[in-house]
Amino acid sequence: MKNEKSNLPEKKKNTVSDPLLHIQASVNLIPIIGGTISTYLGEIRGNKTQERIETFISYISNELIRLDKIKLDNEYLQSEEFAEIFIKALNQASSTTSSERIKRFANAVINNALASKEARQRVNGILELIDHISDFDAFIILCFGSPELPSLRAESRAEALALIKKLSTYLSINLPEEEGIIDSLFFLDNLGLTWVTQREIPRWTPSSEKNLRELSVFRSPLGDAVAGAIAPDGFYIKKEYLPENPNWPEDMVNKDLF
Repeated sequence: MKNEKSNLPEKKKNTVSDPLLHIQASVNLIPIIGGTISTYLGEIRGNKTQERIETFISYISNELIRLDKIKLDNEYLQSEEFAEIFIKALNQASSTTSSERIKRFANAVINNALASKEARQRVNGILELIDHISDFDAFIILCFGSPELPSLRAESRAEALALIKKLSTYLSINLPEEEGIIDSLFFLDNLGLTWVTQREIPRWTPSSEKNLRELSVFRSPLGDAVAGAIAPDGFYIKKEYLPENPNWPEDMVNKDLF
């Protein structure tokens, strides 16, 4: 009887099907933390996007090379606590379609190694908040100034819009209509990241006009913490960039985040 070959494709031998093995190899190249994080990566499962993960890893690696090593808490970087935060942020970054959000998660991980022990206790909550805000929401948060300084304050609707529009023009960022900007401010207020105070309006005001009400706004202390997490080390906005100043010298704002 003639032997017939099966029509089924032969299984490839010695083929690595798990992309995590490739990712672990990349992680090993990260300065200081590579070995520790690589051992934790073996526990990650699920539908991951390798390109997003490697973007996250590459960004962290480059930032660790750039940063002043004296600022970094090396003991914390090699701890299980840091590894858990790294993996959590990696999981969140791997499921986002925004490259800017990936950077925000990466910055949160890095900035946690620069923060005080007290501030580190908030990192899990901050990672959850980062997952809830859009790229534009994050831009709004940073419009209110350097994370380490008190928030700039817009005393009116017009001043808030001018403050945001001025920075967006300087950074060539497309803004939504004014209603979209105001909606973002109120959304961030609901999350506790901004404090919006609005003037009471008559009950008969049509709902279509609700965004026309007068308001004042500034970033809350929680908003300051989120801004400090998502901005790269060295990010700054000087107070002089307020709307009444017509000029934008090159040293006014660090553009790296945008």
